[in-house]
Amino acid sequence: MKLTQHYGLTLVELLIGLTLGIILIWGGIQIFVAGQHAYRESQRFSVLQGHVSFITDSLLNDVRGASAVDLNASFDMLTINQGAAVITYQLTNGAELHRALTGEAAAVIADNIQSILFSCLDADSLVVACVNAVTLETQVQLETGEADYSRQHQFTFRIALRNAVMTQKFAVAASGG
Repeated sequence: MKLTQHYGLTLVELLIGLTLGIILIWGGIQIFVAGQHAYRESQRFSVLQGHVSFITDSLLNDVRGASAVDLNASFDMLTINQGAAVITYQLTNGAELHRALTGEAAAVIADNIQSILFSCLDADSLVVACVNAVTLETQVQLETGEADYSRQHQFTFRIALRNAVMTQKFAVAASGG
């Protein structure tokens, strides 16, 4: 009996090859999607870091040289007196933090802000009237991402009122305490 040689693929070999191919393509797609997600997260955190850094730097420079600070009744507008200059920080248009200097137009320093609250604190970290404060506490809630994929982040930071700290320090030293 003579054996004939068959060329080509059997149905079972073809199905196994297709299955392995689909598994490899699915793995490649998953790697691509994970890379895109990591890139979006990296970009989102970069924007978030930029906003927080700019807000803290701006407030730090303005508050440290303040002769007095004042808050409005809802604690979302900060007024900083620096001699003849008056600087205000206020959340406007529902999501933009504006900084206005006396005689100049207000500038947007950050956007996508959900809320901002200022508090004046004494040396024991208790909320007090701003005339008695030595520290300004700021709570900022920002939103990052797109409409279908957004997250909210809340940051709290404190800035010492340098002039108030020095005044309190010298008052204690003068009284002998």
